Amino acid sequence: MRVNSLRGRSILSVDDLSIHELQDLIDFSVRIGKSMTAGLLSLEKGNSVLAAICPAEARARFYAEVAARRLRASTVRFGWEEAKGSLGANASDFARSIGRIVDCAVVEGSDHSFMEGIAKTSNIPVLNALSEKEAPALALADFATLKSKLGKLTGLNLAYIGAGDAISNSVILAAAKCGVKLKVATSDRARPSIQGIARAKVEAEKTGGSVELVSTPRHALEDSGAVYWNFPQSQVGDTPVEFPGISLEALLESGAKKGMLVLRGFPVGGNMFSHDSPIGLNEIFWEQNENRIYSFMALLSSVI
Repeated sequence: MRVNSLRGRSILSVDDLSIHELQDLIDFSVRIGKSMTAGLLSLEKGNSVLAAICPAEARARFYAEVAARRLRASTVRFGWEEAKGSLGANASDFARSIGRIVDCAVVEGSDHSFMEGIAKTSNIPVLNALSEKEAPALALADFATLKSKLGKLTGLNLAYIGAGDAISNSVILAAAKCGVKLKVATSDRARPSIQGIARAKVEAEKTGGSVELVSTPRHALEDSGAVYWNFPQSQVGDTPVEFPGISLEALLESGAKKGMLVLRGFPVGGNMFSHDSPIGLNEIFWEQNENRIYSFMALLSSVI
């Protein structure tokens, strides 16, 4: 079941995965979810130790720790400052230390270069749970959620509305690698990575997908079958400052079809388990939460 080509590899970006590897991981995540629901899962990593390296307020590592426990792997946690300071003067020293102790590290924090340093020096696979540049594990889970709901991703018209941040960078790359036709509406104050857009367009040419930047949520929602709504500092029902007058409840008025699937980005600064949905939209936040655990299980099973 595991994606064998990933054994021993670090995944800090969606671009660390080929088109086929990403699609295989999505399928693997969906199969794990179905097996868990049916009580048939037989994956175990009982002799493995996972290190979770994160700040005290970190949230994405929650999914990784639950995934490790479901695989019967042990977990140890290092605080972000502890990792960067007390166990070594720099990333190289710390990486050499944990590389002799654990089998895999899941890292969450704002310093992407520190993650890269650990991956380069530790000789163990390192997974990016969330950094200021990307959130590949979360994007993997969210596309697995869409596939489990829709049956396929190729040809899906998807709207992305929200901040140009780490999540948008990973969602854009993942959409391109999955053959999704993506329209992106962000504000002038928070644009996604220019380099990431360029890379996504190259990948989209290979899969039949597309990536288009548009000026308004209404344009993004035209012909879309699902919408990815990502305003990290906003609660559902609030009006994001990036798009005055546009709230989640206003999506229907902006062109969203009744019954449209609504995914939400990881709510940094908000309530991780807020789930109120506007009438007429099919918000699948609970499924996203569950699939983030299954996707970490797929990742851990493949890289260790």
